[in-house]
Amino acid sequence: KKYLEFQILMFSNVSKFALQKLKSCNIKCTETQGAYYTLLDFEHYRNKLVALKIHNSDDLCFYLAEKLGLITVSGLAFGICKPFVLRYSIIDIKDIDVAKKSFNFQPVENFLKVLKTWLDSL
Repeated sequence: KKYLEFQILMFSNVSKFALQKLKSCNIKCTETQGAYYTLLDFEHYRNKLVALKIHNSDDLCFYLAEKLGLITVSGLAFGICKPFVLRYSIIDIKDIDVAKKSFNFQPVENFLKVLKTWLDSL
């Protein structure tokens, strides 16, 4: 039971942090509720993405993976036809210690920093 409670708190804290950072980048995202993933909508960047020859979610997903090393899943894989929607799983958490109530979500922070730097450069 303690592990489950800690896990819920951990994912809640990491999700809140990630969603705040994503929203500050003008990315619309779904609120996480018991899940460890969110849908990201890059519509705000449509014109800049099209200029990079990114026309849909598949293009965006592959671009982020190939150029930036950021792993997401295209919204098309979930039947979402709206362009520029990706699913991001907020699960890259390491060094989980329930007894000490500690964890390391540096990989999530790194993902967000790389994404923000790229978006700022567009």
